[in-house]
Amino acid sequence: MTGLQLLERIRTGTVPPPGFAVLLGLTLEQVEEGRVTFAMTPGDAHLNPLGTVHGGLLATMLDSAMGCAVQSVLPAGSSYTTLQLDVKSAPRRSTAAGSSPRAPSCTRAGGRPPPRAACSARTAGCARTRRRPA
Repeated sequence: MTGLQLLERIRTGTVPPPGFAVLLGLTLEQVEEGRVTFAMTPGDAHLNPLGTVHGGLLATMLDSAMGCAVQSVLPAGSSYTTLQLDVKSAPRRSTAAGSSPRAPSCTRAGGRPPPRAACSARTAGCARTRRRPA
């Protein structure tokens, strides 16, 4: 099955999600070719000592969204891995427990391999989302 077919089956519950997604509470909300959206509702276990969501959790969500966006354009039998992950954070927009961050991701499937993806996280009610190519 293609990457897109597998992701759609995970989204609909036909195939169980990967264990790390269950552990972290990541939900695959939207799947289409070259684009996926993950969501989560952080709890107290996801917080750093300052009371905001740990940056590593958000980085994991971003990495998952970009990786799955790439996976969604791959043919059956193909695999992928993250070659580079660069995360920049705006401290004034930190995420608290109970919020609902989302990580939509787009991939540019054309050009030379490897495919590249760009992603940005936003919380519910955040008015601005910027996407930059990787």
